[in-house]
Amino acid sequence: MTRGKEDGNGPTAVTGRTGPLTWKDTSDGTKEADAAWVSRERWDIIKAEYSSSIAPEVCAEVMSRSNTREEMMHKKDLYLGAGAREYWLCHEDGKLEFFDSSGQLQGSKMCPRFPKAIRKQ
Repeated sequence: MTRGKEDGNGPTAVTGRTGPLTWKDTSDGTKEADAAWVSRERWDIIKAEYSSSIAPEVCAEVMSRSNTREEMMHKKDLYLGAGAREYWLCHEDGKLEFFDSSGQLQGSKMCPRFPKAIRKQ
């Protein structure tokens, strides 16, 4: 991963791409996260693939009334199992939950300054 300078609180910049990305290597078929971030190194691997062979480093899903927690936790397991380093779940009220392969996190390890809640403008 390409990172900017460090300031004692983690990297001040992480270089990569954001957007919806699709890949095929989950145990439940092809999945596409609502939002994702992929490093330049991983992008170089998947940019020419029709269906990505590895998940983006960060996969984010937005919880809606039509989703169940069980469904969103299943997606978490699929994304992390396909190589994602973190899974972010955004609730309708803007609160975020962060997960990695070890379980639930207090905040993002990859983007430690990312807020734990977002609000509508």
